[in-house]
Amino acid sequence: QVVRQLDKDIWQYQKVEFLIQLDDEFKNPYDRREIEVNMILFDPNGDSLYLPCYFESQERDLSQWKARFTPQEAGTYNYYFQVVKRGNVKRDFGKKTFQSSESDGDGFLHINDLWTLKFDSGKPFRGIGENVGWDPRSHGDPKYTYEYLLPTLSSNGANFFRSWMAPNNFPLEWKQVVQTNRYQNTDKHFNPGGIQRFDEVVELAKSLGLYMMVAFDSHNTLMEERQWKIHNYNAVNGGPARNPTEFFTSPKAREMYKNRLRYIVARWGYSTSIGAWEFFNEIDNAAFTRSDSIIIPHKAIKDWHQEMAAFLKSIDPYNHIVTTSVSHREIEGVYALEELDLNQMHVYKRTKQ
Repeated sequence: QVVRQLDKDIWQYQKVEFLIQLDDEFKNPYDRREIEVNMILFDPNGDSLYLPCYFESQERDLSQWKARFTPQEAGTYNYYFQVVKRGNVKRDFGKKTFQSSESDGDGFLHINDLWTLKFDSGKPFRGIGENVGWDPRSHGDPKYTYEYLLPTLSSNGANFFRSWMAPNNFPLEWKQVVQTNRYQNTDKHFNPGGIQRFDEVVELAKSLGLYMMVAFDSHNTLMEERQWKIHNYNAVNGGPARNPTEFFTSPKAREMYKNRLRYIVARWGYSTSIGAWEFFNEIDNAAFTRSDSIIIPHKAIKDWHQEMAAFLKSIDPYNHIVTTSVSHREIEGVYALEELDLNQMHVYKRTKQ
């Protein structure tokens, strides 16, 4: 195994990358039950940090992995890497140190009080912005792309926006895409176009001083009449779930989703521009019919959020804000979950003039 630090100068609140080369054999590098590569760090205070690494490529007999880390402290960090195969630590290696220099950045966003957020630096934050849900349906229309909309938001004093991962936008775990010609169908484990585009937008947000709430899923994906038929977790497409309820209850589906969360944190968790992780956009729209009959049991949704939020927090060394959202109907028990940092209700047509 070989470890290379790719950035010479390391600064507080700025990304540093490491390349790891391994000669281990595996079938699926995205399945943490088969293989994990982890970076274990000890910050200047002596506290330990756990950072998942992500698979980059395979070159002959060597696999390439990346670690993307952002120091939240100035000072000396000690670290090493480990390979875990089928739940057992196979070996530790690459024990070294690096020095993080102090910067004037503010770091990551966290909950401050009932009304505001705050940065690592202690500076308070009040978000002003809007939904920028997706790129235009047509790749050739430049007017409503992130490259047009985000600079426009920034130049008008906004500092926050919200976007979805979906079959038409950042389609990370979608082999079939819809309503877009920016992305292509794929047989890869994760959609290469979705990965590349999210890389681009995260860096664009950083350059503009914007903070992003990223919704991992939309309610549309669990609606039988909408996108469930092309869902990667649908048994018809080779997935583990026979219906949208089993997306939440199937042990295999839950493990599959944890692999996705692990990849997201490993690849993009480093970014101080990620203001919050959001599990669902308006999950109540999938849980209820239009006449408000329950079609996905609330307990299944609540238990799933509790497990996934706890797992996400366990692998995210930066303690990003974790949330989910409903449209206008509560999912019983979700608002009470301690694992969620804040709750959202998107109330429509309730404004009095």
